[in-house]
Amino acid sequence: MKEKNKKITTFVCPMGTWGMGCSKECECNNATCDPFSGECICPSGWIVKECGELNKMECNTTAYSNTTLDMKTSNHTPQELLRGGLRKHKHSRIIKATTLTEEERLIFQYVEERNHRLLADKCAEGIINMNIADIDNNYQTPLHLAASQGCIITLLTVIACGVKINAVDSNGNTPLHIAIIYKQSHICSSLLFKAANPFIYNNNKKTAYQLAMDSTDHWIKYIFHNKHLHWYQRIRKLNSDEIKLMQNVREDNYQTVGDLCMKHVDVSVENVEDGQNTAFHLTAKYGKNIAPMVLTLIHCGGDINARNAFGNTPLHIAVMSGDSNKTSVLLLHRANPFIDNYEGLTAHDFAKESVEPSLRTLFEEPLLSWYHNSHSVL
Repeated sequence: MKEKNKKITTFVCPMGTWGMGCSKECECNNATCDPFSGECICPSGWIVKECGELNKMECNTTAYSNTTLDMKTSNHTPQELLRGGLRKHKHSRIIKATTLTEEERLIFQYVEERNHRLLADKCAEGIINMNIADIDNNYQTPLHLAASQGCIITLLTVIACGVKINAVDSNGNTPLHIAIIYKQSHICSSLLFKAANPFIYNNNKKTAYQLAMDSTDHWIKYIFHNKHLHWYQRIRKLNSDEIKLMQNVREDNYQTVGDLCMKHVDVSVENVEDGQNTAFHLTAKYGKNIAPMVLTLIHCGGDINARNAFGNTPLHIAVMSGDSNKTSVLLLHRANPFIDNYEGLTAHDFAKESVEPSLRTLFEEPLLSWYHNSHSVL
């Protein structure tokens, strides 16, 4: 009997329940909730707390729906699009599109042909906006098409080109919804690794998670099993070990952080209650002697170029603080100064405007190239 009960607790909870053994009911006015925390996951247009009233705003970031975006076909570069107000559209589920240009149709053609090499060439030119929606095909983005095609290399190339991973089509489906509909289990896994949100509702009030639970594909159900889904999700509330990790990062206790790392505590977790900051963001913000901590976090598998809820990398934070020592340490370990945040600004942009001469010189040639090409510290 004990063994039987043990198995029950590992099953995916039915909609409307959460917690160990699925013993607790969601209090969300018939909306679903996070299977681990019980937090309401509101449909588009409802407020977060208990999903109780209609509101013009989407659920906020704690309700896991902060990633849908307007899609606009234009001749602007991705950087120009970002500078034009990405944050303004961050919570919108409405996709705006016009008829595709010939150049934009080529992108969809390359995706359909699974020609990831030509896609990469287009992206390398730096003038292609991948956030385009095909008005003749349910307003789907190149990533929606890649998700249905099943070619992982093509999918990863499209993601690397800068497309928004949780964009919705005219049916409200994200690429993750599409991958489940087409029974592309490997695509589902790849999208989850890239922070696809399984709790966004489509127009039928179905999340990707719910579609997965209804799927006849064994591997899709396996991937969306609660314990696996929790493993995929880096953006989450911290558990007790992860809280301890972050506290020790703040206090520069790199040896304790190393001990926690050896116990397999995830140093790349993004704290949903702290602007999706990672351990690297905290050491850039609070650290006093960050070199040992940076070495520790790298050895533990941390991402020195991780972006938080504002798109800022640890290097953005170090530069904005005006601390040339922190900035130098991050640059020595391959922090990328040319990653845009969600305002379209790079750490390099902030450095050029800094009032600290010692900080500005770090981003001048030939020193910046030396940092970029240095291999000795890795």
